[in-house]
Amino acid sequence: MVGGVYTGHTRAFALPAFAAALAIGGCDGPCTPRPPTEVFLFPPTATDIQEAADRTVTVTVRAHPTPRGSLLVPLEFSGSATRDHDYAVSADVVTIPTHSASVDVRIDVYRDFDAEDDETIVVSLGNIEGNATPGSQARVELNVFDGGGAAVDKSAADEGRAIAVFPSHYVITGDSIEFGAIVLPPLLQGPGPHRLIVEYSTDLNFDTGMQSLAVVDLPAVDPTMQFFPEIHEFSLPLSGLLPNESYHIGMYVNELPRLTRTGVSAGKVVLTESGVVFSFATDAGGAVMTRCAAPVRTPDAAAGDPLFDRQWHLRNTGQTAFAANPGIPGADLRMSDAIRDGLDGDGVILAVVDTGLEICHPDLAANVEAGKSFNFGFETSAGSSPTDPFNHDILGDHGTSVAGIAAGVANNGLGGRGVAPGVELRGFNVGAVLFADYEMQMFTSLGASSREPDSASVDIFNMSFGSEVPSGNAADDFVALMKMGTGELRSGRGALYVKSAGNEFSFCRPQHPLNAEVGCAGANSDPDNNLPYLIVVGAFNADDVKSSYSSAGANLWVAAPGGEIDMQHPGIITTDQAGVGAGFSLLDAGLSADGPPPDADGDYIASFGGTSAAAPATAGAIAILLGVNPDLTWRDVKHILAGSARKIDPEI
Repeated sequence: MVGGVYTGHTRAFALPAFAAALAIGGCDGPCTPRPPTEVFLFPPTATDIQEAADRTVTVTVRAHPTPRGSLLVPLEFSGSATRDHDYAVSADVVTIPTHSASVDVRIDVYRDFDAEDDETIVVSLGNIEGNATPGSQARVELNVFDGGGAAVDKSAADEGRAIAVFPSHYVITGDSIEFGAIVLPPLLQGPGPHRLIVEYSTDLNFDTGMQSLAVVDLPAVDPTMQFFPEIHEFSLPLSGLLPNESYHIGMYVNELPRLTRTGVSAGKVVLTESGVVFSFATDAGGAVMTRCAAPVRTPDAAAGDPLFDRQWHLRNTGQTAFAANPGIPGADLRMSDAIRDGLDGDGVILAVVDTGLEICHPDLAANVEAGKSFNFGFETSAGSSPTDPFNHDILGDHGTSVAGIAAGVANNGLGGRGVAPGVELRGFNVGAVLFADYEMQMFTSLGASSREPDSASVDIFNMSFGSEVPSGNAADDFVALMKMGTGELRSGRGALYVKSAGNEFSFCRPQHPLNAEVGCAGANSDPDNNLPYLIVVGAFNADDVKSSYSSAGANLWVAAPGGEIDMQHPGIITTDQAGVGAGFSLLDAGLSADGPPPDADGDYIASFGGTSAAAPATAGAIAILLGVNPDLTWRDVKHILAGSARKIDPEI
């Protein structure tokens, strides 16, 4: 309609006089003019917002009466809160279509880590385009109450206390154990005076039988001093030790050490709240045991694997696996067909790069390649062998437990079984010597050596370890090593490097509400995890959801069973150091029975876990793939894993 005249294709004609009335809706008698359209802002139900709640609130732009034509409504944002730092909005300009009443604008109030004043977000109407004017309510103010700062404490102690004593060296000679302590004065609790106490005992809790080695008075702590560590050296003669006994050496400041599960280190020592503890066993002659001595075991008469039915990660039937609560059937590796068909990774070489490997363990020995493992600590441990990566610390050997998940022997009448019980197993105990050339050991263990150790002939490397260097990059030499390994090993098809993602999702105190969703330290904080040559593995539990500790990150390739480690929910059943006098079982319940004790010999643990467990489960699955098709390249394997994996926690 243009000036009361309708323009068609061929003709124009005048409209009747009553057309003006029809334009505003029409009426039979006298008409009341339609009121002008007004635009209002309506706040959310609550205008007071707690920042820590991470809320998205809605402000409604409403027109009344409904417009006869569309309206373009700009919005202006002000207040003390900073847009794109404290909050984000879904739109700066909204369109109210013809005959529509309202449209919503979403405001996402961020949770940040800043301690700041309470703030406001003010939303106002701008200049409206269309036949409308601002109404009486053209402004909305929201109050944002600060959630406080989030201090992050990543100390190893249960209560956030810093550990001030670290080992400097640990050497076993034919006559003594030579060791040392590094004291870091700035980390001592309080100004002092402090005493460094060194004792040994056959009692792990240091309640009885303590023998004093030294008491060293430490100078008072000057808070203005620079960081100057103090090194103290000690010696424990072997002549006074009993044969066939377990011993524990404690180095601590002021108070007795208290062992805690969360303080367990995967190396030669156990961290406590106030120091460190070394543990070892003596043989029949009173010397420190530095070689694996095969124990005598009687297989179950029924053959098979007595613990297999409890290994939920292989076949989850809803069993408790010695925990307080059961899992959910089907939350496992879905490998029943592989077990039925006898697929076991036969002919595939798997290297466990870790703290050690009990090559004589009753449930591992049959799969260990003779003479192919390597002990980096043989020169500092009298009586040890260069091809026996025995971890003489008796409080658990991480590598032995990792190896059992991937490669425990099947159908031998003992314990459980591994994911790939037919692989050829090697162990390289990187880090066996404190403060040694760790980088050299790592390189020669991951494919850069053809002798001492022979890692160049390995097909799969399991790397259940990691570091944390936020915003760091992998070292150029390590990148070159990974390129070489995936480009040249396995006759050019590339070795497989399987690495743990990390266990630091909840590793901060106090925990900011944001941590519950994104975690405390991401898997990306280990620079090596960000290389495409690695298969980075997260963990899920027996309830088929992400394990509570499993670090999140964009670099995760797959997730595998890791369980929980709280004894309330199933952990992973695997090999432990052989014998009732050694192993992680000394620090927790081992196989605490829901029935007759199934592990009287003390060779297994039910509460192993972490992404350290998820990695060897994945390595075992890869071994099965390579056992069926050895021509697969490393890229083929990554593609198969990604294409066949099911989603865990798709909504998280």
